This record gives sequence, C-alpha cells and structure tokens, in this order.
Amino acid sequence: MLDGLDFCIPYLDDILIATSKKEEHKWHLNKALDRLRKHGLKLNPAKCGSGKSSVAFLECLIAPSEMKPLSQKNQAISDFPKPGTITELRRIFGKALFLPSFHSKCSPNSLTRATKRLQKTINNRFLGTIAQHKYL
Repeated sequence: MLDGLDFCIPYLDDILIATSKKEEHKWHLNKALDRLRKHGLKLNPAKCGSGKSSVAFLECLIAPSEMKPLSQKNQAISDFPKPGTITELRRIFGKALFLPSFHSKCSPNSLTRATKRLQKTINNRFLGTIAQHKYL
C-alpha cells in the first residue's frame, strides 16, 4: 500500500515518515496520508505525531544523529533470566535479535551457536552454562 514511498517505513500498524527538511516532510506526510485514505485506512490521532526531531519507533529512539534502543527495553533484555527451556531461549532471541546492532554482547552468530547447543537438550531442558550465555 505504501510501495514507492521510500520515505515511509511501515511495520505492522506503525509508520515512520522520515525526512531531512521541514518542507519535504509536509509533502511526504500528505502523500502518505493520501495513500492511506485511498485504501480506506484511518489513523488514531492520539498515536500520531508530526515534525518531531526524535521519535520512538520499533523499540528504538530515532534522532537525526543516532538510533538506539529504548533504555528500558535494552535493560529488560540484559536482565532476562538464564533460559531453562527451549521455549525460554526462543523468547529471549525473539526479543534480543530485534536489537542486535545495539546490544554490545550480541553477534550475528548468536542464534546459530545457541541453536547448535539446543540440539544437545534432554527433556526440553537447555543444557548450557552461565559462561555460554554471556553473549546475550
């Protein structure tokens, strides 16, 4: 529905319209709103904002010079207890892999390493040591 509008970053029911100039932003905003209106979609004004220099989007704070995870979300991932089951491990990765570039201890190979260890489970229990979880 927003195809061709490169300034729009949609994710499920959120849309970020990112531009560098105020005049350009108004034009982009109108273009996106016209497209949504054309498809019969309505917006909740309470959840909309325009002309902001920084915005929370997809659990990140996005500003002109930086993009970083919202601190409470990053802390929640860091404080997550050691997984005891495969389901708990998957839950951690569902949260942590969303922010890999922001989390200093997370690498692209984290899921692969953990998945290989999952193959060594017994009775759906994760057999890992605390040292193996330091990358989370």
